[in-house]
Amino acid sequence: MLSTMALVSAFGLPVAVAAEGELRFDGDVYTVAWKLANSLEIKNEYVRSGETVERWQRLITVEQFPKNDDPTGFAKTLFNLAKKQMPGEAPEAYDNHQGQYLLCYFLENSALGKTEFIFQRICKEPEAAGLRVYTFSIHADAHLTDERIREIKSQQRKWLTELSQLHTGLVK
Repeated sequence: MLSTMALVSAFGLPVAVAAEGELRFDGDVYTVAWKLANSLEIKNEYVRSGETVERWQRLITVEQFPKNDDPTGFAKTLFNLAKKQMPGEAPEAYDNHQGQYLLCYFLENSALGKTEFIFQRICKEPEAAGLRVYTFSIHADAHLTDERIREIKSQQRKWLTELSQLHTGLVK
């Protein structure tokens, strides 16, 4: 369904950190709508104005795994999980040779009548214990049109660039 997604070579560029509980991505402001914190992970889900974690078109999830220091192993695990759930085409994985990985895949859930396009960055950040996983998800109807797929593909390079630069502190 999706062709190969292009890797963006924009790792390491300076980024702006938004106010606590807020992220800026693709021209939109996302605010924390849901949080989880325990000994295994810290997770924040961010939505745009007018959207909720139950009803969204775009969602950003930032997770920190303080007890995991292996971005390569974690990326491989996510890749293999996505591969098992992929309808037809394998996920794309990119390594920038600096311990950061980008994964791109889509998941179809016919029971919920939706498809999610997933872009993930797995990385270590100096100020954070363990790993961080930044995820940008796009919700699409289960019955995708070729036009909608072309629209998403036309934006993927830009989204991968922005995801590779996304940086935030987590709200506990």
